[in-house]
Amino acid sequence: MKIENKILVVKELPDGSPVRIPYFIVDSNKKGPTTGIVATQHGNEFFSIVVLKEFLKIKYPLKGKIIIFPIANPLAYNVKERTSRIDRKDMNRCWPGKEDGVITEKMCHGIFKILNRCGCVLDLHNGNDNILDTPQARLYEPRYSDVQDLVDHLDVPFVLLRKEPLENTLVGCLLDRNIKAITVELGEGKRITYNYIDKGIKIIDSFLRHTGNLSNPQIFKSIPIDYDKMRIVKAENSGLFIPNIEQLGEKTDYLGNLISFPDFSEKKIRTPTKGHILSLWVGGVIARGELLARITKD
Repeated sequence: MKIENKILVVKELPDGSPVRIPYFIVDSNKKGPTTGIVATQHGNEFFSIVVLKEFLKIKYPLKGKIIIFPIANPLAYNVKERTSRIDRKDMNRCWPGKEDGVITEKMCHGIFKILNRCGCVLDLHNGNDNILDTPQARLYEPRYSDVQDLVDHLDVPFVLLRKEPLENTLVGCLLDRNIKAITVELGEGKRITYNYIDKGIKIIDSFLRHTGNLSNPQIFKSIPIDYDKMRIVKAENSGLFIPNIEQLGEKTDYLGNLISFPDFSEKKIRTPTKGHILSLWVGGVIARGELLARITKD
């Protein structure tokens, strides 16, 4: 197996200097499909880089080629923010990009030309800052039939289905060109979520078994969830929130405990009915009205 380090050069920044986007090609030197994996479209979502690095440490009997962009958006990554400070564009709303657009659109254009070699692409994301996401695939519901075979072979517990499309996403634009693609979200923004590294590796493993880069694909049972049937739970009071991390992804009505001041009281935070916890606030200090959790409805 050969790993070839590559640089995609995109012109240009306001001072005339280019943007250099690192990527690499894993070549098994065996006949097989060409598959893509993209991470860190949002600069604060760098946990997937660790997952990819750990995955490549394992000596898999690969076939074909894998094109990997571990840092798709270096301008946002370098400032640890969701978007570039140059144009403030959300990369995942700029696909397939523009050759003569602003810098984020130019980066998308360059990356997209390379991904067009692929038969299937995995788009890796992490949660927002202070929000821990249990592993979940995300998809616009009318496209579900386009990738149902992929979903059936993907080792994720939940598939969130949106009723309304998000414009100019990487996955949507790839599907428009008959390249199978899906977004997977796990972990937390601006944090290395160590207890999810093994799960991230298993997700990549299952994806590559489906594409044919690895042998012996497996069937997994994911729970489809309608976005409209997801409860958004916000903090009713300010304080210090101690999350119920042990049951993240499980079905429960217990989200955690809230310590309030100045009386230093502690209260269990529960929901009226049980649901699977999909996302949970893990940032500690929380203000009234901030997001505590996303949880499924019965």
